[in-house]
Amino acid sequence: MERLMTGKTLSILNSLQAELDRQIAEMGSQSDGGHARSSYHDDAGFELLKNQTLAERVMVGDLAEAKIIIPRIETDVVGIGNKIKIRFVEEDSEETVYLLGQDDVVRRKDLNGIIVSTLSPLGISINGRSKDETVEVKVGKSDKIHVNILDIEPGDF
Repeated sequence: MERLMTGKTLSILNSLQAELDRQIAEMGSQSDGGHARSSYHDDAGFELLKNQTLAERVMVGDLAEAKIIIPRIETDVVGIGNKIKIRFVEEDSEETVYLLGQDDVVRRKDLNGIIVSTLSPLGISINGRSKDETVEVKVGKSDKIHVNILDIEPGDF
């Protein structure tokens, strides 16, 4: 599966990866070479911190194959990198959303709008659709909502 993200998210993740690698190396350098364990390493809190750091590093994953999403200029249909104005029909509420990658959903907090993953039910439902179309979005096992695409704009991230 392709790992899509904006350049800013890649930069955030590269910095986080470097920091986690530094922390992991520092934790490893505090070991005593396999001899009598120090009381520092017997501390359950240290082991928990070490395991959390290692888990976060695994979650960041390999960034070498990341594909960068650039702001999409075309506005004929919704595509990855667009800014989209939508209306939730049942709630009669409007939102501005950006169709971006899963990592952007988790890491980007700086956009004036909601980041929708290309892999989410909403992202899948609106991708490739045109302005004024109403799409059905499956939420949960059997519930559905309807979303009207009000406008498709070039991405501004």
